[in-house]
Amino acid sequence: MLLENVVSSANRFDHQLAHRKVTPLLLKVERPAPSDISVSGAQTPKNEGRIAQKIKVKNRIVDLDGDEMTRVIWD
Repeated sequence: MLLENVVSSANRFDHQLAHRKVTPLLLKVERPAPSDISVSGAQTPKNEGRIAQKIKVKNRIVDLDGDEMTRVIWD
């Protein structure tokens, strides 16, 4: 019975992954490779409230401070 549960769970997980929509980000290769600080400074911050919603983080553990600052509260 335990093995049946494992197989059932693995099949369900595989089915979920097959229907997942992934949008790859564009890759811009630069030569020579830029420094880490210049790469991070060139990025536009994402709205963390939307990220929390997408990954289904419960509101009680996320404290949003504007669009670019979030605290995660661990119980």
